[in-house]
Amino acid sequence: MQRRVHDPGGSVELERRQLEGFAGVTCLLQPYEPPRAPERQAARLAADAWRLRPAPASAPHFLRQIGLGGAVTSQIHATVTIETPVEKVLEFIDDPENLAKCAPMVERVVEVGRSGQRVGNSCRVIYRVLGMPFNAEFRVIRFEPPPRHTPHRRFQIWQSFHGRVSGTVTWTLEAEGNQTYASLDAAYQLMGGVFGRALDALLVERALKKDVDHMLENIKRQLARQTMFMG
Repeated sequence: MQRRVHDPGGSVELERRQLEGFAGVTCLLQPYEPPRAPERQAARLAADAWRLRPAPASAPHFLRQIGLGGAVTSQIHATVTIETPVEKVLEFIDDPENLAKCAPMVERVVEVGRSGQRVGNSCRVIYRVLGMPFNAEFRVIRFEPPPRHTPHRRFQIWQSFHGRVSGTVTWTLEAEGNQTYASLDAAYQLMGGVFGRALDALLVERALKKDVDHMLENIKRQLARQTMFMG
């Protein structure tokens, strides 16, 4: 049931609707306004649409980095503190076979090449992401040892990898007495044709981050066992 209520002053005319079946609940609708000219109505609608627009959601990190050709660039940062001297940690990660032991996604490492001076060392890694098989060639492109032997010395290794997923990995190993603060920073690209959708790229990013975290924890455990047996 509807009824129109008119203000004696002529300033407000309200429309009330009595909703039957709701125990006399009365809903007050918007103030009644006389018809506007088409131009004024369009301007009013446009202003209302802008005022009521949804707040922009912050895009996932990888979505802000979609480049030409559908390539999606993502970054991973992970750290771990290892109760082992830094030189022992460096020796461990120098051996690519340890990837297969510590990284859950890695199935095997093949075609290991040694340059004799660390830079130029290479290998091919066979791995799986979300059940899909991949392989990539890893190569050490730069190595920076500390300028001198100090209690707080630092080593850095830069690697590139190429395949259907390509990018770079930077290892930073910092000595703190007999402990090592290890960090891994990776930047990689997924081509649009690899997984097809940005949502898939987000799933890959999460899967890789989880795998890297597990790999660092496994490296920590493996080195702890070695230290225990040698001690």
